[in-house]
Amino acid sequence: MVSGTGPASEIYSMRPDGSARLQLTQNAILDGDPDWSPDGQQIVFISAVDSEPGAPARRRDVYLMNADGSGKHRLFQGAPGAGAAHPRWSPDGSRISFDSFDAALGGFQPYVMNGDGSNVKIVRTMPGENFGLAWSPDGTRFLFFTNRSPRLRWTLYVMPTDGSSDQQITDDAACPSNLGRAAQWSPDGSSIAFSCATSLGSWIGTMRADGTALVVVTILATQAFDPVWSPSGAQIAFAGNPGLVGGSPVSQVFVINAAGGAVSQITNGTAGNVVTAWRSGH
Repeated sequence: MVSGTGPASEIYSMRPDGSARLQLTQNAILDGDPDWSPDGQQIVFISAVDSEPGAPARRRDVYLMNADGSGKHRLFQGAPGAGAAHPRWSPDGSRISFDSFDAALGGFQPYVMNGDGSNVKIVRTMPGENFGLAWSPDGTRFLFFTNRSPRLRWTLYVMPTDGSSDQQITDDAACPSNLGRAAQWSPDGSSIAFSCATSLGSWIGTMRADGTALVVVTILATQAFDPVWSPSGAQIAFAGNPGLVGGSPVSQVFVINAAGGAVSQITNGTAGNVVTAWRSGH
């Protein structure tokens, strides 16, 4: 979980009921976008520490730390200003995917590297901005966002992890405007959770892995984004403020059944909170 905003954001772990909250990073610059390794021993994340000074243009790099917050070290140095984003472990724990700004192409492109930061390579060079890689549970495909033609809105695509091809899976039927900034496969790979941003707010939905069978999980006119599946696939955690639409509400973490229904609030306070990963035992 990440608490705070901008340079005040820090990474925490906690149980699904919000108890046993433990702060894992402690500094005055941005730390965020964490992901557990499959064995639960390490966390990959984004940090601006050791980058060039001067907010808000600090570069964001990919870092690794132990699950208790010790042993922090940089794996990948991003491009100045924009940097890297959204590091995610492969299901077997051998590789990490991430997004990095490519100045030559004028946008973010998808990359992979070994778990120790070696063998960095681009997955596929594509038009537009491309970000938010999410590994399928079997490790054979990536889910990602792009704003390329013809839709020119944030749209979900899939591609093999070797980058040999790509395929659009969402259109206006799934979300008539921009999709939110994160989407995730269900633990069994059969479904995808995502958010849709509209003029009325944003809502969480699920669909089959081929983009069909849309289910709206949260109320349409709410603030709900960044869905994360529970390890069993029965629930979805998300960030937002379902009781407030418009303005800049302080986001908190909520949990809902994957089919919809009552919402349970997990975090409270004046700091914004978002959830990025849910691991068995946490």
